Amino acid sequence: MGIAKNVASQKIGFVMVDKTDFATPETGISPTGLIRKDGGASATLSNTVSELTNGFYVVTLAQAETNANLLQFRLHDSGASCATQFLAFHTDRGEASQIHSTLDAVIAGPIASILVDTNATLDNKIDSILEDTKEINSQCDSILADTASITTMQDELTSVLVDTRTLSNATYGLDALETITSDILEALDSVTAGPIASILVDTNATLDNKIDSILEDTKTTLDNKISSILVDTGTDIASQLSSVESAVAGTFAEPGAGAPPAAPTLNQAVNWLYRQWRNKVETTSGTLKLYDDAGTGVLASCALSDDATTFVKGELA
Repeated sequence: MGIAKNVASQKIGFVMVDKTDFATPETGISPTGLIRKDGGASATLSNTVSELTNGFYVVTLAQAETNANLLQFRLHDSGASCATQFLAFHTDRGEASQIHSTLDAVIAGPIASILVDTNATLDNKIDSILEDTKEINSQCDSILADTASITTMQDELTSVLVDTRTLSNATYGLDALETITSDILEALDSVTAGPIASILVDTNATLDNKIDSILEDTKTTLDNKISSILVDTGTDIASQLSSVESAVAGTFAEPGAGAPPAAPTLNQAVNWLYRQWRNKVETTSGTLKLYDDAGTGVLASCALSDDATTFVKGELA
C-alpha cells in the first residue's frame, strides 16, 4: 500500500486484533489514530476511524497529513483486550511519473525516425504477412476437416473389429464341425490306404492281361448273361436296396445331455456333428454351450480362453 505525498482523501486500512493471541480480530471498537510526520511530534488524525467488517478498519487522511516523506501511525483502543497497531509509510513524490516523462522525451524522436524509415515497405510487408496468414488459416481448416474424417474412420474400424469378434464366436461351431470331419476322413484314409495299395500291387501284374482275355471270351454271351442275371436276381436286389435305403433314411434321436463318447460309433459321431452344426450354440468370453433342439437345455459345454495370442477350447462335457 502506497501513499502519494501531499494528496488529499487517501485512505489507509488495517486490522485490529486481540492482544493475547495477536490473531483474533477485534470488532465493534473505536480506535484513536495518531500520526507522526518525518519524526516530528505526534498529532491526532483529523478524521475518525471507522470499521468496515470483521475487525477491518479504515481512516481517510487529510492532505496536510500526507505532506511528508515518512508517515508513522499509531492506532490504539482504550479497551484492555485490543493490541495497538503501528504503521509506517514512505510517501511517493512522483518519481515514477518523472521517469515516464523523461523516457518519453528521450525515445520519442528515434521512434518517429524508425516509423518514417520503414513506412515505405512496412505496409507491403504487413499485406504479405496477412496473405500468408490467410493461407495458413485455410490449410488449418483443411487439416481439421481431414482429422474429422480420420476420427470417423477410426470409429468405423472399431465397429468392424467388434463385429468381426462377434462373427468369430458365432462361426466357432462350424470350425469345430470342419475339424472333426477332417479327423474322421484322415482316420478312414489311414485304415484303408494299406489294403487298397496291397490289392493294386497284387493284381497289377495280371489285371490288364486278364481284362482283355475276359472281354474277348465273354463278348458273345455277356449281354445274354447280364439279362439273365437281372431277371434271376431282381427280387433279391430290390429287397437289399430297400433295406439299405431304410437304414440310410432312418433318423437319429437327439443325444442325451453329457459328454460325447471318446470312442463313438459312426451314428454317434455323425449325430454329434449334426447337433453342433444345427442347434443353438452360445459363446461367452469363457464358456461355449451346445443346446438341445428346444434351445433351453444344455447338451454339453466347455471352457474357452483367449489371451489375445492363443485361443483355447476345452473338451465338451
